Amino acid sequence: MGIMYPRNRVLQRDAIELESQAESILETQLDKAFKDGTLPITMQRIGSRYGDDLKLLLKLILFKLFVWNSSTRYGLILQNLKIANTSGSRLNTWGKAVIFLGIVGSYLKGKLSMFVYSDLFESWEATHPKLHGLVRKLSKVVPFIVTFLNVSELINTVVFLMRGDYIRLWNRIFGIRYERANANAVAFASNPETLSYEFQNRQLLWNGIAEFLTNLSTIQLPEFVENAWNRAKKEDCDLSEFRSLPERCCVICYSEDQRSDKVVDDHLITNAYITECGHIYCYFCLVNAMRRRWNCLRCGKRVERIDIYMEGMDELKGDVEEYYERVRSGSETEYEEEATDDEGEEATDDEGEEATDEEKGNCLNTSDGNTSDGEEQEGE
Repeated sequence: MGIMYPRNRVLQRDAIELESQAESILETQLDKAFKDGTLPITMQRIGSRYGDDLKLLLKLILFKLFVWNSSTRYGLILQNLKIANTSGSRLNTWGKAVIFLGIVGSYLKGKLSMFVYSDLFESWEATHPKLHGLVRKLSKVVPFIVTFLNVSELINTVVFLMRGDYIRLWNRIFGIRYERANANAVAFASNPETLSYEFQNRQLLWNGIAEFLTNLSTIQLPEFVENAWNRAKKEDCDLSEFRSLPERCCVICYSEDQRSDKVVDDHLITNAYITECGHIYCYFCLVNAMRRRWNCLRCGKRVERIDIYMEGMDELKGDVEEYYERVRSGSETEYEEEATDDEGEEATDDEGEEATDEEKGNCLNTSDGNTSDGEEQEGE
């Protein structure tokens, strides 16, 4: 004959409280997840419109993970308890179905209560008068049923405190109770000394973590750590800038150019060499950079070996030659325009000089004529 352990009422009550608190925490986190402002508006609307449905889904997931698979609950596991039948054997499929119907029934009860007091139900009075009247009659009977169940639950609680068998009314109706899961294991709350020490340890731990997080912002980091952090951030910013540069541009030349108006086409690759990570640079720039510890400016990997770039050289060469041809043609065009402007200015100056000479000649002729007229008048 096996040892008959007395039923611990405290463990069963603690298990129920732990289970309800765990569900409350998960539901709160679920609400916060869908109320996050960074989510799209559609996701936020789903959280506000179907909040009760999401909570039902959460409860069903917990039911599948614990009750259906292991015949227990999260709170019961902490108290070394399990869900069993009246005979003390493992919970059968019928008992699991009862718990499942209890979860779904509680959800439907809440939905029905909301529907009865909604405007949609009031509109049924004209469209569905019989159904509306039936629901009205049931809504008048429901308060009496609820009162009867509350009184029955109170009586069951008194019996539970006396005998310690069925903690709730529906457990007594369907013959579902909580039994010791492992006779050799000790529940967390069954030893007051263990519980006291464990509580103190956790309290001290959380106080230490809270103080650390509070003073974290005032901690002065060592100089080498701060320099390394700033250098890492600077390298990340530089890499993000250089990744967008085209392949024809030598990133080393571009990075060493300190001008604010620098452009890509001023730093085209000449004598192309490729690194072991697959990026192309100028040979002269690579040789100078690899004299010290150097990482690729496009991907950040350490570069220790380079090879001459042969594949796609024609395309790269074509891009470079096309650029210089464009620059050369642009320079020639500018030279021709300047020469044309100079010739036009010289022609304008020559015309102006000729006009000036003609005016001077006219003035001289006029003055000579005036002089001869004056002499003739004097002779007369």
